[in-house]
Amino acid sequence: MAVTDDRWNEFHGNTKLPEDFTKFWNTLCRQDCQLPAAFELKKRMTTAAAEYDDLSYMGLDGRTITTSYIRPLLQKPTAIVIDFHNTGRSSRGQFYLNRYTALGFSVMAPPCHPGITLGFSMSAGEEIQNQAACMAYREAFLAVRIARELEPLLPVYTYGEGLGAALAVACSGRAGVEKCAAQNPLLTDYRTVYELGYDTGYYETIRRYFRDIDGEHSHEEEFFGRLDYVDCLNFARFSKASLLLGTGLLDEVSPAKGQYGLFHSAAGEKRHSVFPKHGHERINFFENDAMEFFLER
Repeated sequence: MAVTDDRWNEFHGNTKLPEDFTKFWNTLCRQDCQLPAAFELKKRMTTAAAEYDDLSYMGLDGRTITTSYIRPLLQKPTAIVIDFHNTGRSSRGQFYLNRYTALGFSVMAPPCHPGITLGFSMSAGEEIQNQAACMAYREAFLAVRIARELEPLLPVYTYGEGLGAALAVACSGRAGVEKCAAQNPLLTDYRTVYELGYDTGYYETIRRYFRDIDGEHSHEEEFFGRLDYVDCLNFARFSKASLLLGTGLLDEVSPAKGQYGLFHSAAGEKRHSVFPKHGHERINFFENDAMEFFLER
């Protein structure tokens, strides 16, 4: 029997949807789509089962992004998966990524924007579109464009844990991917993070803002209003992808309550894998669920 938590069965999150959220992201996406999605492949090796390439393309800030791209050879690929990594670590290695080719999928694993890998920031006065969280989303959408150039006839799936899960969900809401498997997403329901006292570690920026800048909380709504533009819960509201969300109920980094809010707000077909004794960690059982989810037709 599937596990759930009745406390949050009707909870849709505390995140507010800005009136111009769609316009804001439409403008940025149109701007970014004017940049060429050019890429270069450099052969690393070929085995009987797959070919391994280094894939390079230009990021939105002009730096060169290099990632692994693996394509199965024993059968024609049935999808291309973009595997986004979590904060505090780099993209997974090719040995790990081989799990996708064994399922008949091509895979690429782009690095997250470097400005957000150790924690999100929200610098006072800086335009939202230049903030690290916003840039991370924009480059995730760029990765989907590259994937479609690589495999124009295949559906695109996204997978991620933590920060990578937020990027995977955002791509399901803006970039038109077909399936999304996301576990314990960060950048989710900032107001709930604050309300529950989880504004430490990755979310330390929230606590520091109210300790160092706005001690009387006079600009609280303005502060969270800016974060609403980069809250992946708002992207989920527009998602048409099939979503598999994995939640560890003991997660002390991205609270489970906020994840329930994201799940209930997601617009597309969805299912929830809940793990009562797991926290913000890799969950093998979720990986099994994701494999079955991606293989379903």
